[in-house]
Order: sequence, then structure tokens, then C-alpha cells
Amino acid sequence: MKIQFVTTGYYPHVGGKSSHIETVIRGMRELGHECKMVSYSDIPKWRYMIVILKRIIASPLRLLDFDAYARQSERAIQCEFRKLLGKKLTEWSYDAIMAENPMAAILVSKENKRHSPIVMVMHSYFGRSMGAIRNKRFSVSAEYFKVQKEEHLESLRVIAKLIGVDDRIKEECIELAKEKGHNIPIVAIENFVDTEKYKPTYSEDKRKETKQSYGVETKKVLTCIRRLCDKNGVIYAVDAMNYLPSDFVLLVGGDGECRAEIEEKIIKDHLDDKVKMLGSVNSEKVIELYNISDYVLVPSITVNGLQEATSISALEAMSFKLPVIASSIGGLKQMIEDGNNGLLVEEKDSRSIANAVLRIDKDKDLFRKVSEGGRKDVIDHYSYLVGAQRYLDEIIDVIDNKI
Repeated sequence: MKIQFVTTGYYPHVGGKSSHIETVIRGMRELGHECKMVSYSDIPKWRYMIVILKRIIASPLRLLDFDAYARQSERAIQCEFRKLLGKKLTEWSYDAIMAENPMAAILVSKENKRHSPIVMVMHSYFGRSMGAIRNKRFSVSAEYFKVQKEEHLESLRVIAKLIGVDDRIKEECIELAKEKGHNIPIVAIENFVDTEKYKPTYSEDKRKETKQSYGVETKKVLTCIRRLCDKNGVIYAVDAMNYLPSDFVLLVGGDGECRAEIEEKIIKDHLDDKVKMLGSVNSEKVIELYNISDYVLVPSITVNGLQEATSISALEAMSFKLPVIASSIGGLKQMIEDGNNGLLVEEKDSRSIANAVLRIDKDKDLFRKVSEGGRKDVIDHYSYLVGAQRYLDEIIDVIDNKI
């Protein structure tokens, strides 16, 4: 089977969604299927210059109506992306399309000359940002997301099936589809990881050598590898270092709009010796960091009504046999059973994060139970080949129904 993946975003990038797509594609290919991806990253440089020019022309709107500017800015790149889609979709005979977000489904439907079924994956909720509505001069408003939601709901008219990455997303999509009068199949498939890629591989000597290269050879290493946006709550992981002794260090991997705020806090709280900002890290660097880590923090918070789904960051760490300390919200509290395969804390509670780290650091039996339980749970329920096959089954189902 030949499957065309489409996303209105850059691919690959640092983040759970990109990891998800990469893992699904790898799994499908290993199961004998052909997959191709097209994203904003494929827009030719000369066409991207057109996007930049349009944004420059619209830039006065930044001061007058930032919502209008944001919409025009996004439409500029969508226009060029649609032209790219028209070319890419004529280059081969695909059997089905996997749209990784609503706008991808809408745009690809306009160029889908083969009329192949479109299966849409919802990584979040309609009209809710995976980032945040921030109280700063250049930020979109709540009204912006209401308009965006109505626009994105148009995707329900063009898809053959919707797959949510957790049950909460699935249930909300069912309600919205019912409200809009669309009778399409909607299912949930939880996120998953490559359990062979994400597992300890370093010898003790290699681990010591790598820790030395990061300047943390004498420290107990906490890692927080996340996109630096509000909903990922990285600032609470940083704040937790105020309550941990000096033999702990936090390595933060990732970049995003909250970076400056986090760096300001590090300076303000004099945490320079306890927190190291690493910037964006690719999957190879993530594996390196996990090989030298003792604990992993996933301090997600609720933003704009949005909560973490089945966290790929948490799954990768659990697959690595690393104890995960995570916020007790959304998909995190569905996948983590406190004290068995990880530890749960209240969101936005930095002191509780620190207490959980100290608790498991002092209790070696708990450490062993959580480490082994996490790895076993991921292998049993979140293996990438099992996940890829579940996606293939849903695609085959819509193809068979079309026939």
C-alpha cells in the first residue's frame, strides 16, 4: 500500500508530533508499505521568499490587529504549500492520505485528484493552540482561536476517518462531528515509540565520558526534553531546582517561545550551576541525554483548556527505563500509574516535583519498580510496530469501504 503523509508544519522538527509521524512512517515501512511525506519544509526557497514578502507587506497589521496579521501570515504559506501539494500529489499513485492536522486535510483535499480517502490524525483539539495565548503585545487572542476552530472544522467535510491520539480528543471530536452533522468514523490510537531505539545502550565508561562532556560528571542528572511553550510547563521543572540539593542538575533540551522567560528565571533564581539550557536537540542527541539521565521530568500544564495527550516524551523516557515524574493531567494520568510505572504530581507544583525526585532517589526499591514497570508497560502497550499496524488497519478499513 502507498500512503501520502501531509502536514501543515515543518517536518522534521523537535517535538512529539514530529516524533509520532517519524515513528508511524518507520513502522509502516518495516511492515512493507511505501510512505512519503510533504510539509512546509519542502516548499522551495524561492517560493518561501514569496511568503516572506507577503508577510512584510502585511506587517503594519502587527500593530493594528495582530489577529488579522497572524491569519494573513498563515494564509501566505498555505497558498504556497497548496501549489507544492498540487505538484507532489501528481508524482505517484498513492492509495490513501494521512493528514496530520485539520488544515492539512483541507488543503490536500483541494489537490487530491485521485479522490483517495483522507484519514486525519488529531494531535490536539479543534481551535486550541498547542502553544499558548500569552499576555504580550504580539499574541493572538481567544477570538482568533474561535475563528480558527470554525475554519478547521471544515476538515470534517473532506475526510473519511478521524483518529485521535487519546480518548479525550476522540470524544470531543465525536461531539463536534455530531453538532456539525457529519457521520464519520472516529477512533483513538494512543501514541507509541520505537522501543528498540529508546533503550539504554551506553557502557558505564561511555556514560561517564558523556557526562563529563556536559560538565555533569559528579551530578545526578534530571532531563526535561520538550518544546519550550507554555503547555509543556518547563519553567516548573526549572523552578523545582530551587528545592533540590546541589548534587542535582537539570538538562533542558528544546527551544520555543518561552525560552527567554525560562532563561530570565534561571538568572533571577541564581540557578546557573543547576540548570543547563541545551537548545534544540535531535533524536540522536535525545538518546545521548537519556543515556546519562537518572530521572525525566514531564511538567505539563493546562493551557487554553488543552492538556497533554499520550506524551511521547514520557513514553520515550519510560522505554529507556528512566523514572518519569509527570503532571497528573490529561493523557499523562491515563498512561502513568503513580508508584508503578512513574510518579505523578499536581500541575504547576514545583515543590512537589522536587519532593517526588527526592522520594524516588532515596527509595531504591521504588526506583527499580518504576523503572522496570515503565519499560514493560511501553513494550506491552505502546510498541511502534503495534501502533503502525493499528493505523494501517484503519486505512485499509476506509479503502475497503470506499470500494
